[in-house]
Amino acid sequence: MITNDELISILENSLPGATATEEKHLQRTIRRISLSQSSCSPDSPSSLKLKNIVAAHSDILSPEIIKTFEACEIYCVEEPICNAYATRKNGGKIIVFEGLLQVISFYINLIKISDLFNLCKPEKQNEAVDFLTAGFALLVDFIETGETLPKVENVLPPKVENDVNIGFLTSVLFLLNHEAAHLMLGHTKLNYHSELNVGSLRLEENAGNDKKLEFEADEYAFFAIDESLRDFFIPSIVFFLGAIAFAETFSASDTKTHPLAANRIARLADFVRFENDPQARKAVFDVIEGELDRHRRLFDYRNAYGSFGRSRIQTIMPTAEAKKIFDRFLTEIKSKNYFSELESGI
Repeated sequence: MITNDELISILENSLPGATATEEKHLQRTIRRISLSQSSCSPDSPSSLKLKNIVAAHSDILSPEIIKTFEACEIYCVEEPICNAYATRKNGGKIIVFEGLLQVISFYINLIKISDLFNLCKPEKQNEAVDFLTAGFALLVDFIETGETLPKVENVLPPKVENDVNIGFLTSVLFLLNHEAAHLMLGHTKLNYHSELNVGSLRLEENAGNDKKLEFEADEYAFFAIDESLRDFFIPSIVFFLGAIAFAETFSASDTKTHPLAANRIARLADFVRFENDPQARKAVFDVIEGELDRHRRLFDYRNAYGSFGRSRIQTIMPTAEAKKIFDRFLTEIKSKNYFSELESGI
């Protein structure tokens, strides 16, 4: 069991560096938890879903990381906070907030819909701009305020929908592997010092000790996956870190503890092999380079506008307008069956 006091302590540690809107969101969540009479349980339905993701993939994970999962408790906290933590208290705990899972799912759906629009006629590509802007505006609002995200259901062709589900599950598995790696490698101990040489980074930043710990956890999380399947996980990892990149661009200042998502993706890309399948290697690297290009543009945007990023996207697309546009497009996509002509070629 994780106590409300533990959750409050975790959230209070997130306050330094938060934007004014994020701080209000965190404070509201802290008050809500402090007034709650119930504690978060590892046996709650949402916590068990995370545990079942690990169990369903146990045959492709290393024995060492399986032992870590078996020794610790996994919690899903049903609060709209976009973060996850590992703590070594009472044998180890992995704590994932529901908000992070929602952001990953919503982001993957947005990118998949965008990809399909790019395969459509030019007039549909133009229509996609407002839809994506609305979706990103809603993501920004959710990250900072916790307001409900719309559900994207029955929009994508069945095969793409299946790809989205697999992408989400494997993204969450990598997230859990990453947090378990922090426990395994001793990162949760005080004064842990990393000797990792991160090499050159795609985007310039100072990789201090805390950021090295994140690179180490990424690397261990990746190599904990069976060697024959690691390369196939990269697109899902790119989606997961893509959601993080979006959040850090519009809803956070530079963090001293986590490296830029683009640098995390680029470093993991160095481990991709596909030695006997050059076509698959090219397909995966196309995904990686596409996402890195997206991150570079986001990074340049943040450097240009700094903390005004959120206000600029809200100016372009206020939340109330974004909700109307997003709902209207979802309805049109379903009723007009936008992507039906693509199904045979997907």
